[in-house]
Amino acid sequence: MGSFAFSMSAKADLLSQWRGYAPQGGYSVRFAFAEIEQVARAYGFELRRCLYTEEEKDAAVDGAVARLQENLAAGILDPDVENHPEIPPEERPAASGRVFFQKMVHEFAPYFKNASFAEEQEWRMVGTVGPGALGHPQPCFKWRARGNLIVPYVELDFSPSLVTEVTVGPGVE
Repeated sequence: MGSFAFSMSAKADLLSQWRGYAPQGGYSVRFAFAEIEQVARAYGFELRRCLYTEEEKDAAVDGAVARLQENLAAGILDPDVENHPEIPPEERPAASGRVFFQKMVHEFAPYFKNASFAEEQEWRMVGTVGPGALGHPQPCFKWRARGNLIVPYVELDFSPSLVTEVTVGPGVE
């Protein structure tokens, strides 16, 4: 199982983006937001705005911890722990908290960015692909060369009509 991300920017034509990601030239592709959000949901991916400030990140974590506290107070355990035969019932609340924490880190890590990148106004579509990520159509892993690396990727099927604009960046002849 692997996690994959598709990064996008709310800024269509930002010089720092061109310099950082397309120094030899490139293209900026604008998508229809509502439709790209539907594609994300169809594959079980999430489309979220990245968080840059400590206040935003703290609020996200505080909300998640509050949900955990509410669940534990109500006796609601993580489904992976609740009926696990190898975890004694009296240890399940603590185990549920640990599993929740692991899931929280996995959930937030792709969206927490350093404040120095706030200018990008980045959005990310993130999802998990492979066994255990059931309930959605599962794209297959594919591989491509990038410099001297072999990089895994997935293809998501969506209509070209989602593309609303293409900007040719500096450096493209």
